[in-house]
Amino acid sequence: MANTNVQTREIGLKRALGASKRTSFLFILVENLLLVITGTVLGILLTVPVCRGIDWIVFSNSIEGQMMLLPRLNWTIIFISVLPLALLFSFLSGGIPAYLTVKRPIIDMLKGGMK
Repeated sequence: MANTNVQTREIGLKRALGASKRTSFLFILVENLLLVITGTVLGILLTVPVCRGIDWIVFSNSIEGQMMLLPRLNWTIIFISVLPLALLFSFLSGGIPAYLTVKRPIIDMLKGGMK
């Protein structure tokens, strides 16, 4: 929502230059989706080395034997539940404010009035 509010003038300018409401809406939605997908992939890729580092620092001298924070990643869970939920929340958190912003009159978006 904050990202959409920052882009309100940009959307107004695009619409004033001839972009349709649909094009403006899809632009914001695609940008949000790319951010969510990139964040999810980076989060997954960075989780493994961070957990391995914590394992090495904390559990390397363990008397109980080999302990691990993250023994393995279950890719099925990630692709069936994590990624779809991330995309759903992207649609909800980015799509609704984008739709409401695109519906506003162009002049209000350019002036910054009527929130």
